[in-house]
Amino acid sequence: MTDDDYRLLEFEDSHPKLDSRKESIVLEVFGAPIGMYYLRLFTLIEEPEVVATYPAMSRRLARLRSRQHRLSNRAEAD
Repeated sequence: MTDDDYRLLEFEDSHPKLDSRKESIVLEVFGAPIGMYYLRLFTLIEEPEVVATYPAMSRRLARLRSRQHRLSNRAEAD
């Protein structure tokens, strides 16, 4: 993992709620739109080191990813 990955994880751990302020900070600090930010987090939570270091955050993000997949699949079926 890179230093940027660690910064991303630390930021998410200290800012779990999504709001417009968080979106602005993510864009400003990480240079990525919120969707790309979450895609990177979803990849990182597959790493055993991340799960061991941030277990609660990893579970929360896994639930969010799961919910997004279900909504996406539902939208495709319609």
